[in-house]
Amino acid sequence: MAMHATLLGSESRIADVDSRVITVWEKYKAAHVVVDITAGNPNLVVSLMAKDPTSSKNYSLLQSSTINSGTTVLKVGPDYTAGTNVAKDYVPYMFYASVVQSGGVAATYSVGAVFI
Repeated sequence: MAMHATLLGSESRIADVDSRVITVWEKYKAAHVVVDITAGNPNLVVSLMAKDPTSSKNYSLLQSSTINSGTTVLKVGPDYTAGTNVAKDYVPYMFYASVVQSGGVAATYSVGAVFI
């Protein structure tokens, strides 16, 4: 059974932001993270991050290409072929998104995740 999580709700932002940390209680193999820009023309780079619960250290799973508009899907899963916006890896126990927004342009966007 799949699980959905809102990492960042739709709102106008101009600064870098980290989503809340999602604890993935069930054993899901893959995640699709949907970045949906509905207003503005920003330069977003979204990093999908894991958090080690023992050390509290964070590490990167995937860094997106620059996202300027529309809807972009980032994928993490062991059965995928690694490439642009795709990581060949398992979904970690603790997971979040970090968004770097450059150019000083306000944008309205959301980031959601589906774990499968």
